[in-house]
Amino acid sequence: DRPMEAALLVTPEESHHSLSIFLSRAGVHHACETPMASTLIQARAMAAEAAKAGVALHVNEQFFRRDLLAFSRQIIATGAIGEVGRVVIHGGHGGPHDNSILMAYAGSRRPVAVNAIEHVMPVARHKELYNRWFEEEHYLLRAVHFSSGFLGVNTAANHKGALGRQSRPGYMEVQGARGTFIESGVRAEWPWMSTAEIRIASAADMQEFSYAKRYPLHAVLSPAPDAARSSEIPYHGDLASLGVDLPGGQMTYANPTLGQGIADNYISSVALATLDFVRAVRGGTPREFSTDDAVATMEIETGFRLSAARNGARIELPLAGDPAVDLEDHEALRKKHGRDPLDVEAMIDLAFPKTYVG
Repeated sequence: DRPMEAALLVTPEESHHSLSIFLSRAGVHHACETPMASTLIQARAMAAEAAKAGVALHVNEQFFRRDLLAFSRQIIATGAIGEVGRVVIHGGHGGPHDNSILMAYAGSRRPVAVNAIEHVMPVARHKELYNRWFEEEHYLLRAVHFSSGFLGVNTAANHKGALGRQSRPGYMEVQGARGTFIESGVRAEWPWMSTAEIRIASAADMQEFSYAKRYPLHAVLSPAPDAARSSEIPYHGDLASLGVDLPGGQMTYANPTLGQGIADNYISSVALATLDFVRAVRGGTPREFSTDDAVATMEIETGFRLSAARNGARIELPLAGDPAVDLEDHEALRKKHGRDPLDVEAMIDLAFPKTYVG
């Protein structure tokens, strides 16, 4: 009877396609958790069905909205580090999350090609977050090319920082013509923390050895008037503002959701993604992350897999037709669940208990 205005899909990834198609056919706007779907074929079908029904399909991608990354783009927009040509991420979030981050820094969000290399090695059996056990580790080296010449690079061996690998939120360099923005994770154990700084080479510096001067970012954790600065910035904790003292003056970034009573900066990024969905439903200002953007992050992932299978060959985007790796994934899901993963009615009948681990 459609008593709701909109729905939120916070179910396991393998159910996203069937539930999204079902809701679109019922005329219900909906936001879907990430990843958008299990395969690119499913993601494309979800987008097409929503467009056909005239409903808003939103994907809750919040990682490019993180406070530090939003602040860095604000700083970059002033020209402080010159034109940005590369972003290099090591030990970050991986998958569509890092893809969305690279797309945000690229400005032009449509990549034109990808390369990828994957290396697998056995490791001691260990448990990571969400009760997942691992006995092997996949190292990924990935590159995303954009028509402007911008290059995004993503590397990681273990995205949760287990076994002593780089901890979240990872190490990232945004490389500009005359400087760099750097974020570096500093704590392996939870709660994750990082430090960040802007490095700028002045005209005088460039006449010598082009060594840049460093301008550390600081966090103010509380809106209290006497709140102290912190050199360590929480990944998931109370944050009132960020700041940096640059040669041209101080720049600041205020937590945009403090007015809604949300002090935690991770929850703030989730709230901003939700407000983006509200705009899609209510017809407000353009969304920061569209359905097409979400499909593009999935297409990048599929391109990576195709490239890795071809020893790092360059894969042009957009991909034509139904990728072979998707068809292989569909067959694996069919064997796992005993039904066609593209059969909406059959997949809706599949129960995912609260203890389910993919």
